[in-house]
Amino acid sequence: MKIIIVDNEKSALYSILDQIIDNKDIDYKLYMNNPLDAVEYCNSEVKGAFIDLKMPQISGEELALKLIKKNPSIKIVFVTGFTAAEDQLRESFKENMLGILYKPLDTAQFKYYVEEINSSNPSVIIKIHMFGTFDLFVNDTLVEFSCDKSKEMLALLTVYRGRTLTKNKIIEHLWPDKEYNKADVLYRYSRWKLIDTLKNYHIMDLVNFSKAKINLDCSNHILCDYWDLLDQHIFIEENDNRFKDDDIFLREYDWALEYWN
Repeated sequence: MKIIIVDNEKSALYSILDQIIDNKDIDYKLYMNNPLDAVEYCNSEVKGAFIDLKMPQISGEELALKLIKKNPSIKIVFVTGFTAAEDQLRESFKENMLGILYKPLDTAQFKYYVEEINSSNPSVIIKIHMFGTFDLFVNDTLVEFSCDKSKEMLALLTVYRGRTLTKNKIIEHLWPDKEYNKADVLYRYSRWKLIDTLKNYHIMDLVNFSKAKINLDCSNHILCDYWDLLDQHIFIEENDNRFKDDDIFLREYDWALEYWN
């Protein structure tokens, strides 16, 4: 989830930053000296904005109007250390306005607004195809991987279906013939590229990354043809050609043979 925070007070920005910096589900941008830069950044993927009502360069209301013009569905939370005319603001901004966050920051209130912004977002549908070529779709959009090995790494994680894979186990599958030090470098690069791809498609919560360990987070709603087959939601009859020939299970990857019989 992308959000924007605009405030000319450094302490206010830091207070909000403390609440979100460790949240991998939030992609944020902070603006202090150049609030109009937030307008340039804003697009349909930005779900919410926390905006200081009183700033020297532009008022929070004016900035909110500019953001709404660029993204009519954006949710606005005004931030202030003074008494604000909430009824008047709601009349002006209607369904775009969630409320007012007063300084000093109330942590519980801030978290409430973040949850409200998130709940107003449409749910993400993740689909994984394992027969033929491995493909990942987010809301029917095909995910493009900039690194083939990072894509293969995700395929392996999908086969393991939430079980943890160590770095050594991944190297054993993806670089079986490489000298370990070289394989370790390739692993680190591919892991970094996978993180980068997930960030670009705003699905960082799909995979849990920890030191030398990775696993797919199956608490997400994931549609996967291979899992359906394992769970017997798909049946293969003798004359069923859906998973034969061109639809060979993960045909790109030699290691996949040990998981298909």
